[in-house]
Amino acid sequence: MNKVFLNFGKKNLNKYLIIIFLIFSSLFSCKKEIEMSDDIKIEKYLDSANNPNYSAKDKEKHIRIIENELQKSTHNTSSLRERYFKLAGRYYNLNDSENYLRISRLAFKLSKQAKDSTNIAKGYHYIGDYFYLKYKNDSAYYYFTKSEKNYETLKKTKELIRVKFSKADILLYEKDFSGAEVEFIKVLKIAKKINDTRLVYDSYLNLGNVLIGLNSPDEAITYYNKALSTTSLLTKDPQYQSLKAQVYNFLGKAYAKKKAYHEAIVQYEEGLFFTDPEKISSYTYSSLISNKAYAEMQLDNLEIAEEKFYESLAIRKKDNNIPGIVLSNIYLGELYLYKKDIPKAISFLKNAKQIASKNKILEEELRALRLLCKIDKKNRYDLYEEYINLNDSIQTAEFNKRNSFARIEYETDEILSEKKIIQEEKDQISSQRWLILFGSTGMIILLILLYNNKSQHSKNKQLQFEREQQESNEQIYKLMLQQQHLINDTRQQEKKRISQELHDGVMSKLTSTRLNLFILSKRQDTETIQKCLKYIDNIQNIEKELRNISHDLNQDTFLEKESFKLIIQNLFEDYCNAINIEYILEIDSNIVWEAIEASVKIDIYRILQESLQNTYKYSHATLVILSIKKVLDRLIIDIEDNGVGFDINKVKEGIGIKNINSRAKSMNGEVKFYSTVNKGTHINLSLPY
Repeated sequence: MNKVFLNFGKKNLNKYLIIIFLIFSSLFSCKKEIEMSDDIKIEKYLDSANNPNYSAKDKEKHIRIIENELQKSTHNTSSLRERYFKLAGRYYNLNDSENYLRISRLAFKLSKQAKDSTNIAKGYHYIGDYFYLKYKNDSAYYYFTKSEKNYETLKKTKELIRVKFSKADILLYEKDFSGAEVEFIKVLKIAKKINDTRLVYDSYLNLGNVLIGLNSPDEAITYYNKALSTTSLLTKDPQYQSLKAQVYNFLGKAYAKKKAYHEAIVQYEEGLFFTDPEKISSYTYSSLISNKAYAEMQLDNLEIAEEKFYESLAIRKKDNNIPGIVLSNIYLGELYLYKKDIPKAISFLKNAKQIASKNKILEEELRALRLLCKIDKKNRYDLYEEYINLNDSIQTAEFNKRNSFARIEYETDEILSEKKIIQEEKDQISSQRWLILFGSTGMIILLILLYNNKSQHSKNKQLQFEREQQESNEQIYKLMLQQQHLINDTRQQEKKRISQELHDGVMSKLTSTRLNLFILSKRQDTETIQKCLKYIDNIQNIEKELRNISHDLNQDTFLEKESFKLIIQNLFEDYCNAINIEYILEIDSNIVWEAIEASVKIDIYRILQESLQNTYKYSHATLVILSIKKVLDRLIIDIEDNGVGFDINKVKEGIGIKNINSRAKSMNGEVKFYSTVNKGTHINLSLPY
């Protein structure tokens, strides 16, 4: 029955395990599907936020959805960090510089927490881009240099060359044209080698800008045209229209530099005609309008120029394009100077100067001051002095900045060199630690092996001891069974004898007496009564015989009760006779040994055996007294000898005492030892009965 139930239980258990597995698999699958769904959603919105077919408003909406989804993430995974960088890029493309910086710093922080070296370098680059947008070129150069050194360590050529390009761009902005030209040519060579078309385009464009700075517009036009040709390979770039539009813008400025204003207008119109204002950078679009208006002004088309200047200014104000706003005010100041409207010209130029000064756009502030010196006769001398001071400070600042850039390069190299030295020291310390660790580990393993060997040896000894104990217990149990068998044989023989006596003696005598007394029912004369009296006397003899048989039966019952007692008696008799000491046994006759479990009797026997061994080995006693009594529901066993005794505190951890304690505990009993040197030993054992 139990087997059938067990099989049934196993089958049901297997079913339940399969069901639980399927449920968890389903939940896990659902979770994965949800994660996949979220991933697809994020990627979809990242694509749409970079799609020129969407309006700026739609892109902003999609970017907010992306950020909300990314904020739900609880794990700093590489996928999460990459998406934050992509999100930062989307803010950059929308000219939202503050959110671009916020997300870039968050991505950088996550990268540092994860010790993600590649994205740490990318984070430095992104943060540098923000400062570049804000015309804080020393900060930008610092972050670009940090990024560059990290990429050099990682041997990431593609990313490294982008950072080098950004640093060259700063040199261009700071009018270090020769230095910028050298760096852009280096970048261009590597960009061609690694087939980075976008970087080839950027390098051509900026080499054109360098040549404008070096007053070589014809050579600049050559490089701008190379950039324009390269855009045919960038049609799939999300910024394709902006990229092409800005080439036309720079070509127009190059022709304007040559005073070829008609050709300049053609280039500006190409840029405006080709592009959709919704699909290009508003910075580029407003610049095309403003530059075309400036060329129109040079050709005396003042009304057209005025309208377009205001249109460009409105766009720049909407974008909070501070450099663009300053330039629009300067152009309007020049326009009204052409139109002989001096108050308006002064107003726009002062406004340009004020905004430029506040935002530290020093070149445009200087340009506004130069024009004001010509037309503001009232403040001419003060303005001229301010112009000279500003011009000197710009030149000093340019010199200091170049030194600053060199210092940043040097300090970064120094830091990296120090880091390298520190790292080498760390590596050396680490090697030493590894040696110590391996040595310590080897020592620990050796100690563990030694301990295990010793432990195994102890276990083997323990197992051997337990095996010997088991064998002894089996021998005792066999002895008890043999004793019981002898008692049973004796009992059977005695029963057979009594049965024969009852049958052959008592029963035959009773039958004879009954038959002889039966005559009284027939005759009751004196003679008959006298004859029957001797048979009545014979009944007394039968009674005596029955009493003897009853006594024998009582003796048989006593034998049954006394079976374990006999084993104890035999133990003491054999042992004490062998070692030649006296013994006294006081065993309560009211104890029913058959009611006590065999395992308990074996433990009692072993404790008595252990006590006798200790008496022989250590006590040197001449007398041993054993007392076993039943007191209420307890069995009290006392073993005393008159030997030399011992100090309990010194030998309480001995094997003999441990064994007695262990056996007492296995019987739910309590054992106490009483001994004094030269005054014998007393063991008191109390067991539940």
